Amino acid sequence: MASELEFEARLAQIENRMAAQSLLKERLTRLDGQIRYEADLIAQRVTYLAASESFLFSAYAITLVNFDNVKTFKRQAEFLVEILPWVGLSLALGVLLGVSAAVFVTYKMKTERAKCDVESLKIDNVVDWKSVPNFLGLIPPVLVPVAFITAWLYVRSAEAFYLITFSIAFLTIALGLASVFKYLAKDVRKHSTKN
Repeated sequence: MASELEFEARLAQIENRMAAQSLLKERLTRLDGQIRYEADLIAQRVTYLAASESFLFSAYAITLVNFDNVKTFKRQAEFLVEILPWVGLSLALGVLLGVSAAVFVTYKMKTERAKCDVESLKIDNVVDWKSVPNFLGLIPPVLVPVAFITAWLYVRSAEAFYLITFSIAFLTIALGLASVFKYLAKDVRKHSTKN
């Protein structure tokens, strides 16, 4: 009788462990899928932005080159010269906001995934997603919209361009260096506590 109760207790423990592992696997799979989805969204947004901006820049350049030769559509040409930079700027700002939101969501999901790895599986995070190379990998999707914003601002006003470009460059460099130094300081503390 006692061995039967022990057997049932052990069986219940095994079933509970298997259920917990199944839930954990499902949760990790869902997180991995969402992280992949956000990465795909970032790539799509930047690709669509590059394609649409190339058409806008082409239309703008063609309009400017032929501006003096256009007699019948002078009003439409003036409108295009005025509106195209604002359309390009708006698209780039929208993509920058979308990419920033996707990076933020991905950061939160990777944090959650790392917690699952460390707490439930009792292993250290194998891929250090807070590493400098991972951070540097996020620069292109953020830099492409910033580059288009900068270009359209220059087209609109050279004086505003220099002021805004300097401000954006300074903030980008400051934030990037702060992130790198924060990571390196954390890495140094982590290694010093191990020794």
